[in-house]
Amino acid sequence: MKFDNKLIVSDIDGTFIDENKLVSERNIDAVNYFKENGGLFTFATGRCDKVITPDLVKLTNAPIICCNGAYIYDFETQRRINEICIAPGPAITMINTLLESFPGICVTITADRKYYLLGNINDKYKKEMLIENEEIMSIPIEEIPTNQWYSIILSGDPSTLDLATKYLSVAGENTYFVTRSWETMLEIYNIRASKGVAALELKHMCETRAQNTHFTLYSIGDYENDVDLLKSSDLSACPSNAHASIRDVANITVCSNNDGAIAGLIEYIDANV
Repeated sequence: MKFDNKLIVSDIDGTFIDENKLVSERNIDAVNYFKENGGLFTFATGRCDKVITPDLVKLTNAPIICCNGAYIYDFETQRRINEICIAPGPAITMINTLLESFPGICVTITADRKYYLLGNINDKYKKEMLIENEEIMSIPIEEIPTNQWYSIILSGDPSTLDLATKYLSVAGENTYFVTRSWETMLEIYNIRASKGVAALELKHMCETRAQNTHFTLYSIGDYENDVDLLKSSDLSACPSNAHASIRDVANITVCSNNDGAIAGLIEYIDANV
């Protein structure tokens, strides 16, 4: 079929969904058309699998990249694949230093698919994270489970996060992958984890399942945490609302996330295959 051996990996926030957190019918129709003609479609997101909505999951027909590449989740088998975790011991020391140095920030630790909040916690941040309340816990850092730490997310004003980034460039050198997912959000991962690394692993998985048939990897994203994903792809795209750093990296620019950016990418693929 027309889109056989083609894999699209899309960011969610700022890319697939619009500024009101809604999915356009144009995107839904385009994704269904792509899948019906042999293509594979999935997401690469900062969210853990437990907070990805069923409506988004049902649009995919390949495993989803979660926590910005810390693992891949297969919803069919309910299995986490290629987990790349943060070592809790050194991270706890780093987090305590961050909280002491920057008292206005909120720190979110994703551990064992739950969210643990420390520091300056507010309801606006919870809403921005799109997390159901039962997935959020606020307990002392010493009581947070020490298994499967996927990410550490700092939330605060942009100038404070700029300073935190400078601190992490020294304290976390050769240990952490640090990226901005929004101007008010700074994310920390194991240095071996990224959306790009996970996308290449997913591509390899798809090729193996198809008896070593070569796949073409397409990607689309809008912010700094998508840079590695776009660089790892055979063809990359960004919506017109993307951060400047992304527009410099992407091969093509399509319409904004409010106008159906994924549909724009699929239309481009359709016209050029």
